[in-house]
Amino acid sequence: PVCTARYFYRLGSPTNASKWIIYFEGGGWCYSNITCEERRARYPALVSLSSHPKVKTVRLFFNSGDPGTNPDFHDWTHVYLPYCDGSSYLGDREDPRHIFVAAYKRLMPFYFRGHRILQATMQHLLNAKGLGQAREVIFAGHSAGGMAVLLHVDRLRKLLPATTRVVALVDAALFIK
Repeated sequence: PVCTARYFYRLGSPTNASKWIIYFEGGGWCYSNITCEERRARYPALVSLSSHPKVKTVRLFFNSGDPGTNPDFHDWTHVYLPYCDGSSYLGDREDPRHIFVAAYKRLMPFYFRGHRILQATMQHLLNAKGLGQAREVIFAGHSAGGMAVLLHVDRLRKLLPATTRVVALVDAALFIK
């Protein structure tokens, strides 16, 4: 399974296009052969983006474009980052890790390259979508996506102008085993 950089984007209104919400999807961690196999079996779409749709309707209240549902952020620029690397965008392996996948009865390569995915995505948003001109940015996420916000917000903040107001919204990001 290979993750590739992909995101869903909706430009804000002319008056609020420089205000952004960047949402990190959650989906568990993969930290051992067992947890990687469990995650793959339970959430196949989170292991490879090949099964993710090209267009996605995100049903989160603060991503809604409906002013009745989302009076504060409906006209902001929205970015939704699908999650598939299994490490909250920390992985940076050159070579895959081979993990036995029971469903296929064989070893399969897992590529942990979430850090590269996040870097490429942010560079594209900065260079092609205008994130570098943002006045306000909310980095938000739940579960493993919330952990990604917690782990990366300081580094992401440094990519933006000093005048940009940055907020981190972390939801359900602590895992207790």
